[in-house]
Amino acid sequence: MLRIEDTDVERNREEWVGGIESALEWLQMAPDEGPFRQSAQDERHRVAIDALFEAGFLYACDCTREAIAERTKDNPTLATTATAGSATSIAVRPPPCASRPPTRARPPSST
Repeated sequence: MLRIEDTDVERNREEWVGGIESALEWLQMAPDEGPFRQSAQDERHRVAIDALFEAGFLYACDCTREAIAERTKDNPTLATTATAGSATSIAVRPPPCASRPPTRARPPSST
């Protein structure tokens, strides 16, 4: 299966998809299915976001990764590391955001 992460419109080019497919064929790794574009999954993502919010697993936060790492460094069950522009958390439920109360977060509209 070939999945194309095309939600970053600034770094996405349709001609690159053809290049990926050609390279996979050349490597004799042609996918059985796809390509499936992430942008076509918008409704499924919105359903998942609503379910996560309703279950209490989603909150809005504008804290930096460094601030989150500092806030959670002494709690091993909330250990977060900030590395190379990404944060990895082992917590199922992150601690409440220090900068604002929980709100319903939504992705930007594709239209």
